[in-house]
Amino acid sequence: MIPTDPSAPITVTSQNTAILSHLRKRKVITHYDARTLYGCNNLRSRMSDLKNAGIVFLSVWDAWFINENGNRGRCKKYILK
Repeated sequence: MIPTDPSAPITVTSQNTAILSHLRKRKVITHYDARTLYGCNNLRSRMSDLKNAGIVFLSVWDAWFINENGNRGRCKKYILK
């Protein structure tokens, strides 16, 4: 169950549940989505948890971006199969 109280601590289990629900509804999630919507700062670990639970998805390097310091980076998106 996903906590509805914003002051309640978010557990790994609730993050996994929220991320899986997001994937089932929208088919795609990025690190930015996970951080802003679910308070998840380590999407890679949560996706590993889901993979170990038998959830099948693709991971794809998406777009290049330039951060506020002028450094280039890429973001990964996860797509539910």
